[in-house]
Amino acid sequence: MMTEKSATPRRPKVPSLKRRTWWIVGIAAALVVALGAVVIAQPWASTETARVDYPAKPVPAPVAAPAIEQLPASDDFDWWTPLTPSDSAEFLGSSTAQGGQSALEIRSAGPQSESDPPRLQQSISVERGGNYTLSFWAKGTDVGENAIQVRLGPSVGHTTFVSLPAGTYDWTQMSLDYVSPTDSAKMNIMVTAVGQAGSALVDSFVATGNGSAVAQIMNSDLESHSGQVALANKSLMLAQGEARLSVGSRQFPTGDITWSIVDELGAAVADGTQKLKDHYTSIDLTELPLGFYQLNLTAALESGPQDRSTTFGVIEPYEGVASSSAFGTHLHFHGGEKRIDNLIGTLADIGVGHVRADVGWWATESAPGVYDYEAVIENAMEEYAKAGIEALQLPVYSNPLYDDGLTPSTPEGLQAYANFTNDLLNKFPNVGKDVEVYNEFDHTFNNGVCGPTPECYMDMLSVTSDYVKSVDPETTVVGPGNAGMGFKLEWLQKFFDLGGLNYVDAVSAHPYVQPGAPEKLAADLDTIQQMILTANNGESKPIWLTEMGWATKEGWVSDQSQADYLVRVMALSFGHGVERFYSYEAADSSLMDGDIESNFGLFEASTSFVPTAFVPKLAAVGQAQIAQQLQGKKFTVQEDAGENVSSYVFGEKKDATRVIWTTAESSTVTLASKKPVTVTSLDGGSTVVDSVKGMVTLELTGTPVYVAGSINLAAAAG
Repeated sequence: MMTEKSATPRRPKVPSLKRRTWWIVGIAAALVVALGAVVIAQPWASTETARVDYPAKPVPAPVAAPAIEQLPASDDFDWWTPLTPSDSAEFLGSSTAQGGQSALEIRSAGPQSESDPPRLQQSISVERGGNYTLSFWAKGTDVGENAIQVRLGPSVGHTTFVSLPAGTYDWTQMSLDYVSPTDSAKMNIMVTAVGQAGSALVDSFVATGNGSAVAQIMNSDLESHSGQVALANKSLMLAQGEARLSVGSRQFPTGDITWSIVDELGAAVADGTQKLKDHYTSIDLTELPLGFYQLNLTAALESGPQDRSTTFGVIEPYEGVASSSAFGTHLHFHGGEKRIDNLIGTLADIGVGHVRADVGWWATESAPGVYDYEAVIENAMEEYAKAGIEALQLPVYSNPLYDDGLTPSTPEGLQAYANFTNDLLNKFPNVGKDVEVYNEFDHTFNNGVCGPTPECYMDMLSVTSDYVKSVDPETTVVGPGNAGMGFKLEWLQKFFDLGGLNYVDAVSAHPYVQPGAPEKLAADLDTIQQMILTANNGESKPIWLTEMGWATKEGWVSDQSQADYLVRVMALSFGHGVERFYSYEAADSSLMDGDIESNFGLFEASTSFVPTAFVPKLAAVGQAQIAQQLQGKKFTVQEDAGENVSSYVFGEKKDATRVIWTTAESSTVTLASKKPVTVTSLDGGSTVVDSVKGMVTLELTGTPVYVAGSINLAAAAG
């Protein structure tokens, strides 16, 4: 442990190779007969040597510390999303509270936009057509007339509101009545800055119906926020050799920061204590090797001790052109604009070259043929282009101007959908020409008169595909994007029989199998490839899995299993005809642990301890590693490596990389090799193994590893 005076953390311990998932043992050739599957490597002369463990790539030499990253002007509040940020409006945590330890303070130089003002917003569940009262407390200093408003409604433009009183006053209770729409089970609470306010404080929100609390508001007392201590990093996927964590406190210029780092197994690898200076300090982790870690931090501040923790990854950033990657993900715009901008850059760093993001038709076309894209959409498209990421445009679902707001099925509605799709593609030409026609047409989203059948989808697809390709023949049209669980083989067969392959450039699907393992998909993928060949006169079509993932939830799928399954399904998908794979999704949409739908992310939902980034799960580090391992390599062969063992080979000869695992509790495979073999764990920990008498043994589990080396594939297949 370092002393306070030193202000220099002790050198991180370099964790040994992760022994939780596998072991490597050199053995003599005489033991081969007693072992399971044997993979024979190309022979060459070698002398017997002992195993040597060291990182796959040397850690780069330390460089001069960059300037410490700064926290944003406004604080971040758990469960509350910042929207339409403005340099002249601040939302801050304040110790001047009506109840508890904290309240929300709004300072605004005004005036701001009335139609789309800077705000904090939280969506809560309500009964359709229900009567509600929202109560809260307010306190003001030099507040302008109608400057600060609390609004309720489905969107910022369709609300009822109450304005905080003008002037200077002590805490006063306020309330607002609201009748929820019959077509919506959500109510948005919005604290907005419209005009000038020296200091406006709000606290203690309560939503009631019929006199009792019926709608849960999270962080209703505004206690959980970033003002006391937070990380200022724009990404928690840190580059090896450059890893630093910027710690800041907006409220306090001084304080002691005590921290420790543990690896994936919980082993301590670094710790230290250092002082805040002018609100900031930086934790130097440049000697940490590739891996997945947790920071535990205590800030001794004037207000008292504050404990925080977060995970982070140390990675080798993807250096290729992002759009050349076969990996994609789905992105929802939760967490605020700055966070999303930074996440897009992080996705490129972990090898994600394609993003699928739905664009709401109802929110875009306000009058026939008049398209006005939401600011968050336009901003994201700009960030994709900067990061070298291509978008798979996803126009969804309906528009009240056509077919009574249902999924379109009339000629007028179908052509209007095609027109919107074409405009979407033309609006953002810098992010590619890929489009998926509708989302899960066979699912309950589809409330159209025609229904969810292949015949009805053909009506939509044919009109849309013909139209967008008449404008730009280079457009890549993707469909049908069926919903899980598993593949809808009968639905697909009917779609193929109707001529659907004439209108798509790639066949898409969402074959969820959670909470189960992914290996069952391999046979179905082979079947679909054959179905395509049969229906398409012997010609193949690419297969894109445009949604696939596992939600992390206690008693459902653990973070470890999510990472294992994602890497496994990626490898087996590429080995069974899939050209592009989109994980679902980039980040969780809610901090609520028990909700399945909200917890599919590679990253966790936004949290106030990290106001400008998302916290990675192990799956994010797994994504970064598989992108590095397979970069520039095509699938070569699926090896027969023994019962329960899957081994997919990418690349050839000395450049070959295997992704290998077992579906059993453990399995043993043997490599016959006279040259060193590099074995890399899911999170990047690597070992170069010298052969002992020409043999190396691997003990496998369900966590995939990567094995590099020149192996005789013909012998392996036998």
